[in-house]
Amino acid sequence: MTSDFRSITTPHHLGAGRFGTEVPDGWQQGRGAFGGLVVAVLARAMLQHEDDPGRGLRVLTVELCGPTLAGSAEVRVEALRRGNRVTTSAARLVQGGEVAAHAVGVLARPRRNDQRWLGLTPPVPADWQRVAPAPPSRAFAPVFTQWFEFRPDGPLPFSGAVRPEASGWIRLTQPGPVRDVPEIAALIDAWWPAHFANSRTPHPIATISFTLDVVSEATSIDRDAPLYHRGTVLSASEGYLVEQRELWSPAGDLVAINTQTVAVLA
Repeated sequence: MTSDFRSITTPHHLGAGRFGTEVPDGWQQGRGAFGGLVVAVLARAMLQHEDDPGRGLRVLTVELCGPTLAGSAEVRVEALRRGNRVTTSAARLVQGGEVAAHAVGVLARPRRNDQRWLGLTPPVPADWQRVAPAPPSRAFAPVFTQWFEFRPDGPLPFSGAVRPEASGWIRLTQPGPVRDVPEIAALIDAWWPAHFANSRTPHPIATISFTLDVVSEATSIDRDAPLYHRGTVLSASEGYLVEQRELWSPAGDLVAINTQTVAVLA
């Protein structure tokens, strides 16, 4: 594959809120496509559907209803409400006559407000250039991970760590010219689940709900530099996990927060 991530996740407009896309082979996570790729396609369709380029995607909630297979798919977008500064849109990815993924996005213009506050303690990682990339052929790694570079500085999967945590630097190997919200969605989803750290053996899982809150603009960050991922499990019960993930710039600025509900299938 020679196309960059932006190209393969940009659907073409078919008219009347309909977009066509070709889900590429080589991006699988199990039987279906990597969830971050599906989320990116939905996000780009919403952004294309919005007439005001000043309304950026600030919140995105996605339900991954079933596997999205390699091949043709259609995305259908509608504006649920369009206010003076905020648009709320819904999108469905349809394949084989069934909805494989459903999303609601909030696209909004920036507001003039000088209030700044951060309730999270920023990580203090080593410079990314001093952290070695993980080997490209990791055991049990999904197919899609070949398109990412991981520089872990936390516990590795299935290492029996005390706490369910995951951390390290991450970037796409073929990203595209601009680091935008769809790419952020893919980066924050690509790292292995935090609960793998305190597990001993692999087991199948499925993300059933994905919420992304975009905190700051990522276009100004050095295009060649990776972002820092930090993830932890907030709760686990009855075969479901709630995990919080964060992405930080090399300068220590929070870029995005992601909450996922994960079903443990075994």
